[in-house]
Amino acid sequence: MFVNKLEVYYRDHREFQIFNGKKYFYGKFFIICSEENIHKNDLLDAFINNINQTSEFADTIECNRFISKKNISFKDGVTDNLGENSRKYLELSNKKINFVKSGDIVYADFEIKDELSNFAFNPLIQNISNEIELGSFDNSKYSAPLFSNIDFNIGISELITLSSKNCWAFSKDELVFLKEYFVSDEFLLNRKKQGLSNYPTNVEIEIIAQTWSEHCKHKIFSSEIEFEHNNETYKINSIFKDYIKRLTNELIDEGLDWTKSVFKDNAGVVDFDSNIYHCIKVETHNSPSALDPYGGAMTGVLGVQRDIVGTGMGALPIANTDVFCLPPTQLESEIGKGKMPVGPMNPVEMLNGVHRGVKDGGNKMGIPTISGDFYFDTSYCGKPLVYCGSIGVIPKKINDDVVTYEKKTAVGDYIYMCGGKVGIDGIHGATFSSLELNEDSPTSAVQIGDPFTQKKVFDFLLEARDQGLYTGLTDNGAGGLSSSVGEMAEFTNGAKIDLSNCSLKYDGIEPWQIMVSESQERMTVSVAPHNIKAFEELAHKRNVIVNNIGQFTESGFLEVYFKDQIIANLDLDFLHNQTPKMKLKAKWESGINLDEDLPQQEKLNSKNLISDLFTLLNNPNISSKEKFVRQYDHQVKGSTFKSPFTKSNSKPLNSSSIVWNYYFGGEKDKGVCISQGLAPEWSNLDPYYMSIRAIDNCVRDLISSGTDPDKIALLDNYCWPDPILSEDNLKGDYKLGQLVLSSKALYEFSKVLKYPLVSGKDSMKNDFKGKNFDNENIKISIKPTLLITGMGKVELKNNIENVFTQANESLYLAIPNLNYMNGNIDQYYSVFNEEVDLDIHYNFDEMKSFYNNIYNFIVNKKITSIRPVGKGGIITSSLKMCFGSNFGININNTKDIVNYRDLFKEPCCSFLITSKNEITDFPGTLIKLGTTTQSEISIFNEQLEKNKLLETWESRFE
Repeated sequence: MFVNKLEVYYRDHREFQIFNGKKYFYGKFFIICSEENIHKNDLLDAFINNINQTSEFADTIECNRFISKKNISFKDGVTDNLGENSRKYLELSNKKINFVKSGDIVYADFEIKDELSNFAFNPLIQNISNEIELGSFDNSKYSAPLFSNIDFNIGISELITLSSKNCWAFSKDELVFLKEYFVSDEFLLNRKKQGLSNYPTNVEIEIIAQTWSEHCKHKIFSSEIEFEHNNETYKINSIFKDYIKRLTNELIDEGLDWTKSVFKDNAGVVDFDSNIYHCIKVETHNSPSALDPYGGAMTGVLGVQRDIVGTGMGALPIANTDVFCLPPTQLESEIGKGKMPVGPMNPVEMLNGVHRGVKDGGNKMGIPTISGDFYFDTSYCGKPLVYCGSIGVIPKKINDDVVTYEKKTAVGDYIYMCGGKVGIDGIHGATFSSLELNEDSPTSAVQIGDPFTQKKVFDFLLEARDQGLYTGLTDNGAGGLSSSVGEMAEFTNGAKIDLSNCSLKYDGIEPWQIMVSESQERMTVSVAPHNIKAFEELAHKRNVIVNNIGQFTESGFLEVYFKDQIIANLDLDFLHNQTPKMKLKAKWESGINLDEDLPQQEKLNSKNLISDLFTLLNNPNISSKEKFVRQYDHQVKGSTFKSPFTKSNSKPLNSSSIVWNYYFGGEKDKGVCISQGLAPEWSNLDPYYMSIRAIDNCVRDLISSGTDPDKIALLDNYCWPDPILSEDNLKGDYKLGQLVLSSKALYEFSKVLKYPLVSGKDSMKNDFKGKNFDNENIKISIKPTLLITGMGKVELKNNIENVFTQANESLYLAIPNLNYMNGNIDQYYSVFNEEVDLDIHYNFDEMKSFYNNIYNFIVNKKITSIRPVGKGGIITSSLKMCFGSNFGININNTKDIVNYRDLFKEPCCSFLITSKNEITDFPGTLIKLGTTTQSEISIFNEQLEKNKLLETWESRFE
């Protein structure tokens, strides 16, 4: 084997970064291992642009200036996209390449020590060294046994230790249940038939652990709960069945007929167009993003795109969404590094990493990222929340198929694994995400996706779909083959696979690792016997790896082999339907301090209208995110009718975005509108109202783009701290009480609105337990966070501007009635040392009627622009309408706005609207705030400089 090393630098040395006030210069290195010697000139031609790059560092700057040099590269087994794509490039020139390894070279004019950790490199997935290291993965073949047997005939305490050591995430009750099951006559009789030991294999335990994990089984949402509230005790059989699934089923029973597939596939499917179906899914990737923000977020967005492709007979992803809940970037400097948790990345790198991961996962796939949000709070410094969503379309007719949103997998169909090879990355991802984050969290759970490989897989599968070459498909998500094959086996009640047929990234991977690995870019597909040849030929033509790994049966079992050796044989009914049901206790009463363990930022004292306004404009939850959002490609595919920005020079984001149906075969004058809503600031004050705010925020955003309020589908994504009462979690019952009240509000409000929940996801155990940099024991729990995502049907002619369109128009605050002005100083309360007003008014019937009234005003062209009142209240939302246009505003109503703090209120069900003429027929309450101007901004006769306001609003994330 021949080894070449190549270093690449910019001639003018533009590649540098500043960390902690110190400047570091960057280059790239490549190690090329080949079967033949490659002349250096060939490598220079392949890797270096001669105009602005060089392979010699000394060409451009004095070497003696730099006294320290470090090499940073991925650890063995971690995906190296640059290296792998470089290998593919060299092979196009008929070079016989074994592999290419890439990395960064860092120079400094001082001694580099430990300061690069969590800034320039992540020690979980990367190495740092003085010399470039070739590295070598374990290339040994299977010399060890293919599996081991696990003796469950030991004490429960020993089983608990064993579960913790192996990251199985079993509860004590589950271990007791398994201990009894593994000595049952049913289990032992089947073992005897298969020639297996009486003890379960490690492969079987890993499959059970993945399938029963909280991440996959949603055990808390399915638990039986005894709930104490207002001096009464209620019994809840299942949050999911009693609230979420019940809502949609009741609406369908009452005549709602446009939901087509809910709660049974990878994404919810609705009928908003005469030619195509739309599907939508939102996932979370929280734990991985805490350890490696870039890889965690990228695999989140790539994974949810696979959910879309794996829906029905295969959907095309057409748009992405993202919502980040993160610690404030200045938190470390404000509270001191000593109080920050050891393990998760620092707030600045967490923000930059998750943003870059979602950006690359969308832009490199050629899918526009069109909608999202940022929310900052100290509670997310232990574990961030990274919500990734995707929208897709399915043709209503493919090869005369009657139903395209349902799969047709049948007995005898062959099982194919398609796409990326299996690696050790992503092992225990499902069980890891079901636990609190701590210093023992497995690094193998970290993954890095490859968008280019995934794009090839998607194009191939959708082409195969149109040719009728497969009968069903799903993604290899949490749990890998264990999850995908195990779930698809339910279609036929059986499956038999041979893991030795799987393509591997490297040798030496054990069978149990192959079974549960979540390494990226993989789908599982069922192919009828008569289509095998055509399916494989198309895969070869499109350069996509496909492995025939088994067949679907009707045996009732998931049978796993390695060549001729059976290594797992599990009853599907046991695997999917016999998970012990949890019985939990919950209670709720106001006034419980659930924030006491969080890193605290000092609140400010309010001063006056202008001072408070400038403070809020620079707050991370209100300030401009243009720097980040502009980096997403909003227009790729050419189907984005309304993007996040109204114009190329616009500053504030639109309230929501619209995708054009016609581009994907839909109706020419129709689109779907996408938006989100969340309100974690209310979680620990009033969890019931928190859900109402989340729904209201989302719905108002949709209506503000002309969405029909009678055609809106919702998705719920719950991210919660550990809600199970225990000795280590003394307030778990209160956190579960929050979950119950939040779900109750979701059901009751959505039922009145007649908005079905078509998909969703819950992520529990969002806690960090470990040390801070002062070596103190800490536990940080997120604020309970419910994200509501909405997708609505919109007539494109009804789209309306969310910024001012001309001067000398009347600006109104539109609300159902004056009672809605009570309370609701949300962001103001979180920043200033003011007592929150909990005297909140809302009425579901009033709100539904008001949404329709606003929509009718839009349709009838009675208003010229509209914007929901958002974070920071009436005043900041008004200014955003200025920032997005060339116009200004004169707010001069001191009759109805007596106290300046009223301008910072964020009433639910409230909109800012403008009109050329006085509105006299509005079916609600209108408060005239003032008028739009040519450019001047005046508030209660105080003149403000627009440029200064804009500069303050934009400066937070410069």
